Amino acid sequence: MAIDLNRFLYRSIEQIQVFLASASGVHFAVSGDERATYTLADGVLRCFRYPRLSKKQRRVLCGYLQLVYGYSRPHLDR
Repeated sequence: MAIDLNRFLYRSIEQIQVFLASASGVHFAVSGDERATYTLADGVLRCFRYPRLSKKQRRVLCGYLQLVYGYSRPHLDR
């Protein structure tokens, strides 16, 4: 089953935390090319103003990108 996950559905870090807690055991796969995936992930980071977040909030957002986009932690650091 394919679900289009609208990244603008989540407006706060707290909403993402609830999503991550409820999505345990769910596997996501991104369809499309690598450039489109980077563009979507970049949009999420810009939407939440990543540089201005606290370390705890950054960790939550990185967990979201790892789960939804399939990135590893080292990949996100790059």
